Amino acid sequence: IAEPIEKKKKKSLDALRMRRDFCNGGLACAVVWVSSTCWLLLSLSSPVTA
Repeated sequence: IAEPIEKKKKKSLDALRMRRDFCNGGLACAVVWVSSTCWLLLSLSSPVTA
């Protein structure tokens, strides 16, 4: 009787873990995207000496 409840609990835990991983991945992507955009703007705005 307790087995389906455990299975359901595990399923919801897996979903939570997946959502957390997705959020972490999205945050990392956002940081990379923002930093690369800032770097691009800086390199474009600075005089071309480098």
